[in-house]
Amino acid sequence: DMMKTDLLISLLLATLLLVSIYFFLERKIAVAAFQGAILVLLIIDLWRADVQLVSGAKDAREQANYFVSTDVINFLVDKQKTDKFRVLPLTQEKQPNWYAYFRIESVGGYQAAKLRLYQDLVEVVGGGSTEQPMFFTSPAIMDLLSIRYLIVDKPASAPGYKEVFSGKDNSGYVLERENWTPRAWLVSRVEQKSPVDILKGIKASSFNPREVAYLESVAPSVQAPDSTASVRLTESGIHDLNFKVTASGQNFLFLSEMYYPAGWKCLIDGNETEIHKTTYAFRGVVVPKGPHEVKFVFEPASFALGKSVSLGSNILVTLMLGVAGVELFRKRQKPGSESGKTEKK
Repeated sequence: DMMKTDLLISLLLATLLLVSIYFFLERKIAVAAFQGAILVLLIIDLWRADVQLVSGAKDAREQANYFVSTDVINFLVDKQKTDKFRVLPLTQEKQPNWYAYFRIESVGGYQAAKLRLYQDLVEVVGGGSTEQPMFFTSPAIMDLLSIRYLIVDKPASAPGYKEVFSGKDNSGYVLERENWTPRAWLVSRVEQKSPVDILKGIKASSFNPREVAYLESVAPSVQAPDSTASVRLTESGIHDLNFKVTASGQNFLFLSEMYYPAGWKCLIDGNETEIHKTTYAFRGVVVPKGPHEVKFVFEPASFALGKSVSLGSNILVTLMLGVAGVELFRKRQKPGSESGKTEKK
């Protein structure tokens, strides 16, 4: 609703601007009226953006105190310098999205506009909610989401986990999965299944995402990787993920990121390749034998189009203002103009 309101206001202001320019060029309004209209539109546009910042500044001190870094945060940030992973907070002290402030990827974060694919996983495996113990205690889900650390309030122990850090400031304890999955890995085989059967397969206790990947399309012919195969993350950002992959044959690379075809592309040594919808909600690509540079980049066509339209609109408005300025200059240079009469008086 907020986005729609901002869009409507922006369109209204742009329309009023164009109408003002038109009336000025047609000499239906005076120079002073045109300048006043531009000034009013500018003030309205700046005010509607700044008022939100001014009102939010009242709580700036409280927000600053809330987002103070802790020993646990410092530990996780330091670990992120060499590895890319996700954490599962089981503490009650902070809100679910608190870790995002420190750029820590947390599966406990909340977003109402989540992808339908992920919601399907939650409903089938978690019984409708990520708060259900079955969802995040499922080894398959832990592997698929590349969860490395659990964050708890009190000392705890669990099979397959070990305590690796405790905050001296009482910020919590960090448990590490002893056999955690990286952000991407090579699977032994791929199988074709229907979407419903894939969800059932993920929920099955026998499912091992390290060994098999499920595809809805025709499964490509791939070989199981041997000891010479490897995957190494070399660069990561919001809009890109780069890997050095050595394939022992035609291998299949599973990526622990949501499948989102509207913009994400995969380049192997600079050549675009197909991204398969893998294990219902994730991504996968076929990597040919040998060493390769595999890049996942986010380049949506809608963004490029919007950028071009925005640039074109700015150029058009600038040209129209320039024409208006030239017309005003010429008018003032004509004998008998209002400015000339004023000077004679």
